[in-house]
Amino acid sequence: MMKSASARLPTAWGGGNSKGEAERNAMKFCRDASKNKCEVVVTYQQCGAYASSRKYSGSASGASEQAVKAQAIRECGDRACKIVVADCN
Repeated sequence: MMKSASARLPTAWGGGNSKGEAERNAMKFCRDASKNKCEVVVTYQQCGAYASSRKYSGSASGASEQAVKAQAIRECGDRACKIVVADCN
């Protein structure tokens, strides 16, 4: 499963039997929901999170939702960063 997000919301995710299939599904869902540019921002097997501010973004994957949220905020590197989406399988 993975996350795909445009520069602004919406955020989309898609599962699949492979990383490629999950990425294709997420991109399709994102494009269907928005005319904005979509891009893959995190892929994961257990948990993933995406954080952003107006200028910066960060993502993480790992074993627990709490851990990936904290890592995504650190990767974002801006005090204004907030978790946009987090998920665990």
